[in-house]
Amino acid sequence: MYTEEVDVEEAGAKIKYRFSTKDFNISFGIFYKESPTSTTVVEIAKVAVFESQTAPVIGTIDVEKKGVYLLKWDNSASMLRSKYLIYSFDIELPPVLAEEVSVDRLSGTIVPLVSVYSHEDEAQ
Repeated sequence: MYTEEVDVEEAGAKIKYRFSTKDFNISFGIFYKESPTSTTVVEIAKVAVFESQTAPVIGTIDVEKKGVYLLKWDNSASMLRSKYLIYSFDIELPPVLAEEVSVDRLSGTIVPLVSVYSHEDEAQ
């Protein structure tokens, strides 16, 4: 199993993810916990098997509350076959309030909207 922890500090944000594998399918699910040290984990998107070797899997999760979102890939159904996993995710921050946009336009400050992370790994 491979897990990527995504710490989201703004409710209303979106996590956009994309992944693919070479040669074989893989199970994937999304979970939530309130903080990195929290032991209570809640399933957000049910674990399912994806045929990610034939086409990339692309999805979005609406963040209802800040916390740590766990993107989990599981290869335990076919442990004799290692998988080559390629994935990326973006955190899209929530829309800026109208007053904040006005202030930013007057000051010339640019508000960062998206942070991007990309990674390749061989899942065991």
